[in-house]
Amino acid sequence: MTEEGLFPHASLELLDLHQNLETAQTLAERWRVAERYLNQLGIDMPIYMFLNPRAPQETQMVFSSMPECWSAHYLSEDLAIHDPFLKTCATLRPTATGAEYLEQNLHMLTEAEQNFINQAAEAGLRSGISSTLKRINPGAFGGWNFGSSLRRAEFEKLMREVQPNLHLAGMIMHQYFLEAQSAEAQTPAQIPILSPREREALLFLGQGLRIAEIAFRMGIRKVTVDLHLKTARQKLGAATREEALAKAISTGEITF
Repeated sequence: MTEEGLFPHASLELLDLHQNLETAQTLAERWRVAERYLNQLGIDMPIYMFLNPRAPQETQMVFSSMPECWSAHYLSEDLAIHDPFLKTCATLRPTATGAEYLEQNLHMLTEAEQNFINQAAEAGLRSGISSTLKRINPGAFGGWNFGSSLRRAEFEKLMREVQPNLHLAGMIMHQYFLEAQSAEAQTPAQIPILSPREREALLFLGQGLRIAEIAFRMGIRKVTVDLHLKTARQKLGAATREEALAKAISTGEITF
């Protein structure tokens, strides 16, 4: 019996996924297609990373369905250094993730990584399974954490239904992401890449204001100002806030 015979509904879902990704043009639109597809499967907190540490401004894609408050916390506390996500990309074997699987993964986790996983659980991410797209090497690498708010028993029941095609779906989505990223990189930078709030935070920074002063002017918390500045720095491929400000001015993102 063919795979299509075994999983007819899954095959049709993959065909729909392919067609929807083909219709979407931009990287952001394709992520939204992928997010909807995974949510329909029960994967309500997917995380995708693909990057090149040697050239982050050239190859860096990070998408997440985690709550915005978690993203702000992640950036403001520099939690990337304790995120075990990349550790699971060291092997092609799927690895169970999340607080529901913490005990069985203790052998490969530092105390800081365990704390990170527990914090993520407080934000809703309890279970997941890794899907490596490309192993760590001198170039780009990354993969998926198909995360979910489900408890272990419910998640494992879900995996018995959807896992046979989940890795394949991840690879399909990844290839469409790469295609969109390449197309956008070849397009002249005419459309602003910074959000209005990121631009506003940089403008105030350029006027010599401190973070507390910027927060007051914008009517937001200091941690949110830090989030806007860090996101702007990442989008512009800048190592510091000052470099981000200089790049934003030189590219016309902001003007005084």
